[in-house]
Amino acid sequence: MSTGSYKFHAWREDNVEETVSFGTDLSQYIVNKNGSNEYRDYDGNRYQTQVSILSGGTLAINNLEDYTDYAEMRTSGATAQRTSVSQSGNTQRYLPAGTYYLQFSIVDGPIRGVYQIGWEERPLGTK
Repeated sequence: MSTGSYKFHAWREDNVEETVSFGTDLSQYIVNKNGSNEYRDYDGNRYQTQVSILSGGTLAINNLEDYTDYAEMRTSGATAQRTSVSQSGNTQRYLPAGTYYLQFSIVDGPIRGVYQIGWEERPLGTK
């Protein structure tokens, strides 16, 4: 992030209700980190990702204290120091497969920055 500050929450699907559905598909922004031209077949076919990322909806949170992840990110006010404060670049959470809702709330704007998320997929029966 290079300006402003915001709070981030991740919610499990059993703690939210979609008040407006999430209909904007962001699949074109998914980049394979360890891509290769060689693939193993699973059940005679190439493995198809099970992940979908959608945006554009709104949520009603049932219990505001029952989040699965939280972070507050901000920058310093100095022009020469426009970097995030107190956040490491790579933290691993090891959450189980499921549906998660990511919510970014502006604390001090305007906001400009990038958020990256990673996951690992394995077909059933593989290690």
